[in-house]
Amino acid sequence: MKLADYLKCHKLSAADFAERISVHETTVYRYLRGERIPNRDTLERILGETKGEVTANDFFSYGEPLSERRDFVAA
Repeated sequence: MKLADYLKCHKLSAADFAERISVHETTVYRYLRGERIPNRDTLERILGETKGEVTANDFFSYGEPLSERRDFVAA
C-alpha cells in the first residue's frame, strides 16, 4: 500500500504521521511526492507504525513505463 493511501485510509495527516515516526512533516510530504525515499531506519519505523501495510517496495515505481516514472530523466 502506498503511504498516501495508508494516510487516507487511516484518516491521518502528514504531520500526524511524521510525529509518529519521528521525522519532520516536510519529509513525509517529500515521501508522498516521490521526491525522497526513506532511509533504512525510517523505513523500519514506517513498517512498524503501519503494521506492515506500507513497505520499502511501496516507495519504488516498479511496473510503470520508464517515461512515466518520477525519477526518470531523459538524456
